[in-house]
Amino acid sequence: MSQTLINTLRFADRLKEAGFAGAQAEALARVLGDELTEQLPSKSDFIALEAKFDGLEAKFDGLEAKFDALEAKFDGLRFTLNIVLVLVGLLVALGLVGPVSKLLGS
Repeated sequence: MSQTLINTLRFADRLKEAGFAGAQAEALARVLGDELTEQLPSKSDFIALEAKFDGLEAKFDGLEAKFDALEAKFDGLRFTLNIVLVLVGLLVALGLVGPVSKLLGS
């Protein structure tokens, strides 16, 4: 059963009090009530919308997991790069390798 946005009986009574004929007032009230009711979302509309939001939430959770995995990979790369830089610095400091500018061919 759909719920109307207005009380059509009270609306029709007010129209009658304003001078409308009974049948005319009731017809206007029904038409207005029907038009307003058609514009209201139904319970099934909300259920469908909730299902869409649940689907989006699941997709975002999947993306979050992927970003976490990428972040872990970048952390690993950052760690590896730091070790390489420390080793190159150590080799340069020990005189086993020329300055970095020589390594790069500058």
